[in-house]
Amino acid sequence: MGGRVNAAQERGTRRSTASAPPALTSPRWTRRRFLGNTALLAASVSAAEAFLAACGGGTTSSSTGPPRKGGHVIDSGPSDVKNFNYYISADGYTWIAANMMFDSLVSIDFKGNPFPILAAKPAEFSADGLTATFKLRQDAKWTDGEPITAEDVVWTFSLLIDPQFNDFNYFGRTQLKNYLESVTSTDRYTVVFKAKKPYATFGLIGSSAPILPKHVLGKYTGKELNTVDFNTNPTVSSGVFKFVRWEQGTQVTLARNENYYRGPSLLDGWIYRVVPNFTAATQALKTGEIDDAPLLPENVAEVKAQPSLTVVPAGHRIVDTCCFQLDPAKTASKIFGDKSVRQALMYALDRQQIVKAVYFNQGVVPDSVILPESWAHSPNIKPRYTYDKAKAESLLDAAGWKKDSSGTRSKSGVQLKWELLTFNQYEKHAQILADQWKAIGADVTPKIVSLQAELDQILNIRTFDMVMITFAPSVLDPDISSYLHTRYTVKGGINGWQYRNPAMDQLLDDGLAAVDRNKRREIYARIQDLLADEVAVAPISIANSAYAVNKRVQNWPFNPFSAYYRYWIKDTWVSDGK
Repeated sequence: MGGRVNAAQERGTRRSTASAPPALTSPRWTRRRFLGNTALLAASVSAAEAFLAACGGGTTSSSTGPPRKGGHVIDSGPSDVKNFNYYISADGYTWIAANMMFDSLVSIDFKGNPFPILAAKPAEFSADGLTATFKLRQDAKWTDGEPITAEDVVWTFSLLIDPQFNDFNYFGRTQLKNYLESVTSTDRYTVVFKAKKPYATFGLIGSSAPILPKHVLGKYTGKELNTVDFNTNPTVSSGVFKFVRWEQGTQVTLARNENYYRGPSLLDGWIYRVVPNFTAATQALKTGEIDDAPLLPENVAEVKAQPSLTVVPAGHRIVDTCCFQLDPAKTASKIFGDKSVRQALMYALDRQQIVKAVYFNQGVVPDSVILPESWAHSPNIKPRYTYDKAKAESLLDAAGWKKDSSGTRSKSGVQLKWELLTFNQYEKHAQILADQWKAIGADVTPKIVSLQAELDQILNIRTFDMVMITFAPSVLDPDISSYLHTRYTVKGGINGWQYRNPAMDQLLDDGLAAVDRNKRREIYARIQDLLADEVAVAPISIANSAYAVNKRVQNWPFNPFSAYYRYWIKDTWVSDGK
């Protein structure tokens, strides 16, 4: 989700800069400022996308010469990070920054297979598939010199599944506890994972779980870990980069970890710059203020004309989705609790118009929240919703929603009226949706807030009527339980729209339990049929994504698995060394 979600956390104000290269400790690092100070440049020589999902389709690895050490990459995105604790944040920008500083047992290679990082090799599985054993590297160290051991791994996973840490706001706790029985160590460098039952994605265990330092954080309770200063000022890390500064709302600065056990980065550092809109990002790409950014379709031709930039197709990565408030205690559920109303709202939409108006026809109209490229996407989803205004009005008439003199429908004293909450990425979508629903007698008011405010609404506050967000199904697996399963309706869970259906729950559980892909494909076809019939959520549009990268950046690969799992970044370099 371009709003994958998380609870609001207090932000610390203390910043660590003592060990940073001089060029990174200036009040506001920019390339222009950096280039203007050759002394600092000499002293320091020794990524949207972060859209809530993965990139695909190309690479910037064409070399302009041999790899060289020095310089920085300036990544960008439209929203600030939440903090630097992967587990209590559910937005892609935080995940990328966290994964730059904290390694997992394994990462994911360009074919979607486990790639050992802290682990010496991929896990060894028992014959019944319920036990995974990892042998850890014995040369891995935290930046304070302490060794990274099985004790750190076991403690990190205890935060996620041990009841004593239930107050730790890990967004995936419900799902993980449902399948993972225990994580133990047999010696200083051996970790054993035990599953409760067959689990289709168990083979990827450890691939999205950055290990945290027990010797630093082990003294805190789960509740304290939600707001501990380390979340905003990580003084100890394990990854290819280490923390320098977070200028909230502006940028994050990381510096090379010189003692990184896999070998230090060629880059001096990595910068994440907040660029609030696509127009500003395009301009910043052209001037060289940032090195990469996602593009809107209308900006592609302009960027392609720039000799310093490369445009890389990124495939279909996210699904623009509307979610209905279904909590019976909320007023909006009196509208959306009726399936026929939700179906009517789908028939009322000319979604191709949205693709045309917003994406300049560079996109598709989805019939599922599972991406078209996924092996689990069904080609025969029923029902399918084509634009049919007459059918939409007929469904509303039959459900008792009658138009008054103003043209707005109502039923039993409740008007067909609601607020559509979203963030700036979807402002144009929201207005088109409001206009199209107005044509069938609905009074819809778009409300545009910050991404973080929207996420807080979904995860915690939950007073919204309807919310439009980005669904970003995993490129590794089609499981969409976090969006639709009842267990994710708990506070902090992503299913903040409170969709509850025992039949859907069972199918989602069956899909996770099925190890055979053909069997899983059949189950996910049934899931998609049920999702369409129920209109559990409303898939609106999918853009044909594109990404721009400055040609000075070398070995910056684009692949469906490369956006979050950046094990390759230590070998990224910049041809100008700046």
